Amino acid sequence: MQTVNTLVDIFLFTLALQFDSQTKLVLRIGIADSIFIVNKTLLEKLKALNEDDLKNATKKYLSGSEIKAVMARRDLIVAQFAKLASEKGDAAVYY
Repeated sequence: MQTVNTLVDIFLFTLALQFDSQTKLVLRIGIADSIFIVNKTLLEKLKALNEDDLKNATKKYLSGSEIKAVMARRDLIVAQFAKLASEKGDAAVYY
């Protein structure tokens, strides 16, 4: 028997913890599948975010690895919406 717990956080990320019958933990991280539309201005600003600007803005709060994690999330979010737009058309994804 498998048990899967899934969390979707405010950054549109899913974190799935799966426990199988042998109590092995499987961790899957990805973009939330339930998000289908995005504000185009927000997405453009997200695309424009770069690591140096993020470092300067968050140097008191985030470590180097945390900054890299934020940038990785950004890349996945941007890629997901680009994929959706190519499949469904811009008008169906961006508002």
